[in-house]
Amino acid sequence: MSEAEITNWGYIAYKKIWDSFSLNKILAGMASSTKISFDLSKTSFLMAVSHLLNPSSKLSVYNNQDKYTNISPVGLNDIYRSLDILADSKEKIEKEIFETNRNLFNMSVDVVFYDVTTFSFSSVRPDSLKYFGYSKKGKPNKVQVVTGLLIDYYGRPIGYEISPGNTF
Repeated sequence: MSEAEITNWGYIAYKKIWDSFSLNKILAGMASSTKISFDLSKTSFLMAVSHLLNPSSKLSVYNNQDKYTNISPVGLNDIYRSLDILADSKEKIEKEIFETNRNLFNMSVDVVFYDVTTFSFSSVRPDSLKYFGYSKKGKPNKVQVVTGLLIDYYGRPIGYEISPGNTF
């Protein structure tokens, strides 16, 4: 008995959302102001759909990218290099997505909500981000991070921040 090769078409729905928020254009604009020679949008899309459909390490994203039908392959170094660019451009990406969202849904933002929660880890080793702090879930012996999320009146995300676990 032989095993059939399974390919994934599930990313097509996410591609539609990606395109409706003009992420290709946003990321291409960011990439044009750098010296990178790879496609930042293509690499970012692969990481995004992999995270949504099969969360795993970046190495696993690279090793399993052939499971997605009709997605062009990206290099492992491109995946790692894109992380710094995306992190450095977080606020710009959020602002551009917000503006696209606002225009797409004829949205006016007169009321926003901010929520903070904590995420704990199995580890008990603190580092620059994971640290002991007040745990909303009653896990005082675990390191954690604090996440703040800003949403509009309809619950659509506007922005977020991740802080060390001992942030109040």
